[in-house]
Amino acid sequence: MDDETYMLNALWFKEDGGQEKYLEYGAAVAPLLKKAGAEVKDNFRPDEYFIGEWDSDVFFMVKYPS
Repeated sequence: MDDETYMLNALWFKEDGGQEKYLEYGAAVAPLLKKAGAEVKDNFRPDEYFIGEWDSDVFFMVKYPS
């Protein structure tokens, strides 16, 4: 049985430096994710949506071993 867990991260950045602040956060948390055995999967920046009004700036998955 696989115990892997995936977490969906959908982000909406504030206009005044939100993306830059998130990149700082990402750099700070990276060692913690590595220690936990987590793996960040590909980032997606959607250009358009087919269903609904999902308008995130970026979304990605983080895979945890359990």
